[in-house]
Amino acid sequence: MALLRGIPALLLWMFVFPVLTGILPAKLLFREKWTVLKSGLCGFFVMLGLFQINAVWCIRQIRTLSFLTKLQLAECILLAVVGIVLMIPEKQKRREKKTAPEAAPSEKRERKREECILWAIFGALILLQFILSALVMTSDGDDAFYIGQALLAVDTDRMYLYDAYTGMFTSYLDYRHILAPFPMWIALLSKASGIHVAILAHSVLPMFLMISAYTIWGMTGERLFAKKPENLPLFLILLLLIISFSNYSVYTAETFLLTRTWQGKAILAGQAIPMAFYLFVLLAERTEPEQEAGSSRPVAGIFVMLFFVNLTGTLSSTMGVLALALMECVFGVLIAIRNKKRMLPLYTALTLLPCAYYGLLYMLNKGLVIAMQNAYQ
Repeated sequence: MALLRGIPALLLWMFVFPVLTGILPAKLLFREKWTVLKSGLCGFFVMLGLFQINAVWCIRQIRTLSFLTKLQLAECILLAVVGIVLMIPEKQKRREKKTAPEAAPSEKRERKREECILWAIFGALILLQFILSALVMTSDGDDAFYIGQALLAVDTDRMYLYDAYTGMFTSYLDYRHILAPFPMWIALLSKASGIHVAILAHSVLPMFLMISAYTIWGMTGERLFAKKPENLPLFLILLLLIISFSNYSVYTAETFLLTRTWQGKAILAGQAIPMAFYLFVLLAERTEPEQEAGSSRPVAGIFVMLFFVNLTGTLSSTMGVLALALMECVFGVLIAIRNKKRMLPLYTALTLLPCAYYGLLYMLNKGLVIAMQNAYQ
């Protein structure tokens, strides 16, 4: 019953807010080609990026989970209102296009029978993954920390002030984990919906996170098969099968996506890094020299989304600071050399400010802890 009562609140946080808050960045990134699914994906990264800023500040200031929830809710409502305001002229434009006599009716490409069958197979396979992730129990040793910290936050309304293994009060802040407070996101959803942390993490949250992961790969496939879009469903089916049979190690990204979805490391491997890769694919396309003489292809939306993707990466794991920084620096330099854009490395470096800030904060506090331990010895 608690699960049924919590579904409306969960849909608000995981569907309505992401779609509305993602309208502005989606319009910057995709212009008139944005969709609800793409808007929801952009809003997902915006919400998690804002949560990283709010959560780290609240934890360092010894604020409560209730305060963090209210702060995040206020920001989401504000961005949602902005999104609703932006949707009004968009609807008017679509009505004008439909009612204008000179406007030709939109031509929709007729899908071939084989393509429809492929999409049906992909839909059935991903539905099977959803069912298995919700019904099949997958245990992991890291649950003792991730689920434990989220449950302690919900029960005590305090964040990272109690040891997840013993439940005892701690007199210091563990900066390795408070700088990547993804368990507090699970605690926020549990507090807002009333669904138990373990049920939410193991049975409910994986479905939303897998949808976002496959959406990213679907958008990447659109770019890779831009000239042959009929190959997109086959690409996704092959990708899904590879993911389904990649549990040959507990450390693969596919294992994290399917069986450890609720852990921050899974967000880094399944969402943040693939989204950064997709954005650099777009950046390489939109900065090609032959595009300068044609219609303008703005790149501001790409760098805006990269900023929030990097925030999400730091939220998911402290490893995201280094992994995203190395990956994006290499891509930024290579694209700048290939497309002869001297300013691209600078713009890329600006999007990496979250990685630089949280990495520096970690190193400073780690050095302080070591100095205190040496002083006591």
